[in-house]
Amino acid sequence: MEERSRRIAGLDLMKVLGLYLVVLYHMTFRQAPDTLPHGLRAMALYFPVPLLSICVPLFFLSSGALSLTRPLDLRKTVFRALHLTALLLIWTGVSLFAVLAIRGARVSFGEFVAIASEMRIGYIQHLWYLPTFIFLTLFLPVLHSLKHQARKIYRYLFVLLAIFTFGNSLLNDIEYFVRWRLGLYMGDERQFFWFINFFRYHFWYSMCYLILGGALLEYRDRLPDRRWALLTVPVCVLMLFLFGVARSRCTGGFFDPAFYNYDDPFTLILALTAAVLLINLQPGPMVSRIAASISNCSLGIYLVHWLIIEVLMTHLPKLTGSMAGAPLAALPVLLLSWGVTWLCLKVPVLQNLFTAAPSWLRSLKKTS
Repeated sequence: MEERSRRIAGLDLMKVLGLYLVVLYHMTFRQAPDTLPHGLRAMALYFPVPLLSICVPLFFLSSGALSLTRPLDLRKTVFRALHLTALLLIWTGVSLFAVLAIRGARVSFGEFVAIASEMRIGYIQHLWYLPTFIFLTLFLPVLHSLKHQARKIYRYLFVLLAIFTFGNSLLNDIEYFVRWRLGLYMGDERQFFWFINFFRYHFWYSMCYLILGGALLEYRDRLPDRRWALLTVPVCVLMLFLFGVARSRCTGGFFDPAFYNYDDPFTLILALTAAVLLINLQPGPMVSRIAASISNCSLGIYLVHWLIIEVLMTHLPKLTGSMAGAPLAALPVLLLSWGVTWLCLKVPVLQNLFTAAPSWLRSLKKTS
């Protein structure tokens, strides 16, 4: 989903911003308190955190912008999904082994398999992105066909997905807020669409981002003025902040306003705002080349940065122990991850482990 003959710098910038926010989030989420404390300072630290929730949605938007606006080859799509599945299996084992080695921890074979199979939080939960990416890749021919041959059904699918994912999250936001103001306790999220919401987890809302990414590029000459787009940022951050506080107060625990807000409508608006602000930018040649290189290395950076952060947290905790210093500390981690990935992409065979578009896949003959 990454490459195109004519490069669009704005999409590369979206990925760069997404990667930086991913690194920043992964450097800070383990420092969150068990519960959201009271007080002005605690609220001030919590207020900007919802901005991190656009990190992964920016990847989905940029992927949709490219994959849904260019011709699709079914054979290559299937092989890409198989390649991504191989990456998932390999990186699950490699990442978990590396994390345990860095920590000097030992687990039984059964426990190793259990941690790997559930992508346990605190170990390798960042790999959730790969199965979601595989799912989107497998579903891409369906979306592509509907977009170009059944436009009304394509729009219908988007509305249906949006209602059952972002709509369910919005209804939860409202209930948590009302219960917070009334002083009523509430546990887990409610599934408003009967007993089971079949559109839960990451697979379905991510498809909405993919569809919107395609529309974003298709209509980029008619996007709203950037000044108007900027007005949505403080409003959305404020709403996510209030809903996050409400959820924390009602459950008695800390609500993570980044990871758990990917399917929130206000995160959706924030991500679209960032995309509108970036997609038509025309930076200078040097910035464009750097952004393009980081974009090409994006999957490898995503896989590598987690291990670099693990090393820092285990052996140099003072460098990662400050929430205030994290925005600055995230930059060298991003650059180091980029450098490692860039070098690995130069090594034959090894390069296939760091990209979703290996050279052998690009060389496959196009099917009719």
